[in-house]
Amino acid sequence: MSTNVTERVKIRLKTFEDQSEFIRRVSRLDADINIYDGSIAYDAKSLMAVFSLALGVVRDVEIITDDEAETEKFMVMCKDFA
Repeated sequence: MSTNVTERVKIRLKTFEDQSEFIRRVSRLDADINIYDGSIAYDAKSLMAVFSLALGVVRDVEIITDDEAETEKFMVMCKDFA
């Protein structure tokens, strides 16, 4: 039985283009990904959720998966939005 692992990093989406690119990339991952506004978690693959968040704010993003390869892709991808 696999155990889900959660990894959390901080990102900053500065422009609408950043938001679009972030959604495009995380949507390719086979994992649950959340983006936080304070203590409230939103689905990071949701256009409505991500576009409703203010630009330029440092946010926590987490991946929940049991696939180490997906976690690695996520961590590398997030570096582009640090």
